[in-house]
Amino acid sequence: MTETNWYDLDEAERIKQVYAKYTIKEFWDFWSDSKPRTMEVRIKDYELIREVAKKFDIPWCSSGVFVNTDIQLKNVIAYVRNKATVWFGAQPRKKNWSPKGWKMFGGKDYNVDEIAFIFIDIDRKVKDGPATKAELKECDIFSDMVIERFKTAEWNKGYLKICSGNGVQLFIKLDVAIKMPLVEFSYNEENGKKIYYHKPNDEYETIRKLITLGVGNEILKFSRKNKKELNVDIDKTSFRVSQVASLPFTKNIKYDGFTWRGIVDLQDGKNVGLSDYILSKESEVDKANFKSIFITTQTPQQKQKLVPGKLMNNEIAKFMVKHKFPDGMINNTIWFQLKALIRDSQYDTNTDEFRKFHATIKKLHGRTFTTNLPEYKFSFSEDIVNAFCIQHGFQPIYKLWPKRTKTSLKKIQKLYWRNREDTLYPAMKLSEETEVLEDFKICKEQFEEDRPMINNGLAISFLKGLINKYGEERAKFYLELFERYFNWD
Repeated sequence: MTETNWYDLDEAERIKQVYAKYTIKEFWDFWSDSKPRTMEVRIKDYELIREVAKKFDIPWCSSGVFVNTDIQLKNVIAYVRNKATVWFGAQPRKKNWSPKGWKMFGGKDYNVDEIAFIFIDIDRKVKDGPATKAELKECDIFSDMVIERFKTAEWNKGYLKICSGNGVQLFIKLDVAIKMPLVEFSYNEENGKKIYYHKPNDEYETIRKLITLGVGNEILKFSRKNKKELNVDIDKTSFRVSQVASLPFTKNIKYDGFTWRGIVDLQDGKNVGLSDYILSKESEVDKANFKSIFITTQTPQQKQKLVPGKLMNNEIAKFMVKHKFPDGMINNTIWFQLKALIRDSQYDTNTDEFRKFHATIKKLHGRTFTTNLPEYKFSFSEDIVNAFCIQHGFQPIYKLWPKRTKTSLKKIQKLYWRNREDTLYPAMKLSEETEVLEDFKICKEQFEEDRPMINNGLAISFLKGLINKYGEERAKFYLELFERYFNWD
């Protein structure tokens, strides 16, 4: 018996045989990647937006409401789908400053938290009345051609296909979401009011256009070359980071009636290497500039991902095997950070490689090292690892304070070990209750802008205080950090 394609079915049968196979929770789990993400539900009815937000006690703005669980999404869909056509933000959202000076969710590009999908909207070339079965078939044929193209690099493991009612929409899932850089905001005062705007930011602009200028253009070229007689088009606006898509389980109210939107295919695998490929297609930017893009609240930097068979290439793993640490905090710092990497890399801890490593560090350090993985609200941080190293006198294993990129106005001149013998400056008294980086911070807070002579005197006093508190050997090690910490913000 020949299987009937979804587009050949009448809508009532399509709902029963195809759309009903998927649940809102399955859709949410795919979209959220089982991580804490916020989805915008776009509603073009201001009064309805306020009504929904009040009823379910969820954030809102003039363009829609914002949900962060499948239950919230289910409630919103049930309440609005008979009242209006609604959409959802293809990419996860975050709070940012608004023109009114409020920090809030919104539908703008700078409200996009990360790029998690390649969104491709395939529509009929001629939009005259509701889509026919033949028109939906052509959209689906081309969507399969696109998926087949991604298959050549095994990037067809994770994708979502939605019938929008009058076309097909594809979501190709990135293996590692690309974090949108933070944007600094300033304001002008107009009529006594502060009007906020975001400052120019080259990195932000580059990432914002990555999909459009990189793989987006490739998809458009592929479409022009391969769609041949198919009467379909790709909507170029689907590559914009803040673009909205058709929300499944809702109605497309149009042409004096409505059609249901639904999921026709969902594959929840991992498209390994797709994010790297997208970054590599941006020819105008040196790829070295993208090292920090993979730092998100959920995923490690790409270079820190744990690779099966190459565990000992990881800096933390090597660090734990090469050094025996003093008592205290290793389980809550170094080991906790490695477990965050294990979680984010989806590294299998049941392998012989991991068992051997685990047995080695337990014997070396005389501790149990539990393997329960941290929640996603706890993220991997190179700074936490480096802080542990500094506190215990080890060389930091990552680049120090990569976010300190602006020359400080509270600078010191070059300080040498011999400066400890300067009798003009007494030793600064440092609390026994603070750790060394807290000591650094307390010292810098006493510095004055554009007063290097005064700041140098304070730095010499601080060096003497470090000697009194930590001893000469450790203080000499800390002296190596002075210039990087004190001269950059």
